[in-house]
Amino acid sequence: ALIDAPLLFESGFNKECDAIIAVTADKKIRVQRIMNRDGISYNDAFLRINTQLPDDYIIENSDYVIVNNGSIKELMLAIDETANKILNS
Repeated sequence: ALIDAPLLFESGFNKECDAIIAVTADKKIRVQRIMNRDGISYNDAFLRINTQLPDDYIIENSDYVIVNNGSIKELMLAIDETANKILNS
């Protein structure tokens, strides 16, 4: 089963997971995506990101990391590669 859990570490549910995949993107890209998705200002999007755990913490505590700075097609390829690594380990 896959769980999409933005607050995985904060909730402590990470202890129940066999593998953790972090999906990250540069902060500038994340701010723009949040603004587009939620129709909010730059400042509101930036504040939202800054209330989250630092990327370094999430990356250090994850088993796999997918960097999502590109297109949907690139993201899907990275997901497939990561899934294959997990299934073949």
